[in-house]
Amino acid sequence: RAVVFGGWDGSRRFSDVHVLDLRAWHWERLELSGGPCDRTDHAAVAWDGKGMLVHGGSCSDGPLGDLWILRWQGPPSSWAWEQLSTGEEPGA
Repeated sequence: RAVVFGGWDGSRRFSDVHVLDLRAWHWERLELSGGPCDRTDHAAVAWDGKGMLVHGGSCSDGPLGDLWILRWQGPPSSWAWEQLSTGEEPGA
């Protein structure tokens, strides 16, 4: 599988998740709730076979420093977002 999160179309940001089945060459857009805000310029990487980490980027309010994981155990319809860090320093 290939997983794509968020992006920019030249006029607005996105927070959608698309999954490409590399055998069937078929795209699926996932309907997930509770995830990161619409963003661009973020970093995303597969982590230990458990999910995709998404860090930072920018939104309409400016730069972001948060960290999320899209947990991908089971079929894509059961995947879920979890916020690991808000990007704010402890005690701030």
